[in-house]
Amino acid sequence: MGSMPFRSPQNFVLLLLVMAAFFALGRRRSRDLFKIGVMVVFSMLAFRVQRDVWCVALPAVAVIANAVIDGPHRDDPQANRQRQRWEEPAIVMLVLITFLVAVIRLPGDNDLMNQVGRVHPVRACDFIRTNQLPGPLFNAFSFGGFVIWYLPEYPVAIDGRLGLYGDEMTEQYFEVMRGSKRLETEPAFVNARTFLLEANSGLVKAMTTIPVFRAQFRVAYQDDLAVVLVRQ
Repeated sequence: MGSMPFRSPQNFVLLLLVMAAFFALGRRRSRDLFKIGVMVVFSMLAFRVQRDVWCVALPAVAVIANAVIDGPHRDDPQANRQRQRWEEPAIVMLVLITFLVAVIRLPGDNDLMNQVGRVHPVRACDFIRTNQLPGPLFNAFSFGGFVIWYLPEYPVAIDGRLGLYGDEMTEQYFEVMRGSKRLETEPAFVNARTFLLEANSGLVKAMTTIPVFRAQFRVAYQDDLAVVLVRQ
């Protein structure tokens, strides 16, 4: 949800893509208000919120492609024939190179899940599924989106779609997680039987160190990223 930090190569690649799209519009002296408006609005949105970078990437590619197709020689038959001589082999070579790179460089399922497991609670979710821990599930906010995809049989307590839950429910959840309200005031926590939380969260420390909570919950699984607790 933060703005683009420009600390990784893909940030600069996106910037160059957007610049190329605006250059294409300027070079053609385009007066298409729709294209210009889409590029301006989506550029503001994409560089403000990293999650929405796709909003400007897709129209930028479309604008560049349209500029290439409608080039200055589109009505010149001789120029079109000369262009076709190198375009078709170039396309074939590009497809072959892309295929080879995909075969050689793209990781397999196991390697991919190992990489995903560095950020998301893959092993903790595997433990929940393997041991068929009882629901409902109470999860950390940052894990919600992943759990929806990886453990669809366990409905989440909350995820990134904050508008779906409403301001009151969202505010109450975060107040409980911060310790501003008692745990008993959060219905999702009270009804939950399995808890998937961040390993370093204050809620985990409270549930595992305070005597009144230690009698109610036990740690079923723990790693550097996540902790799974079960209600006794």
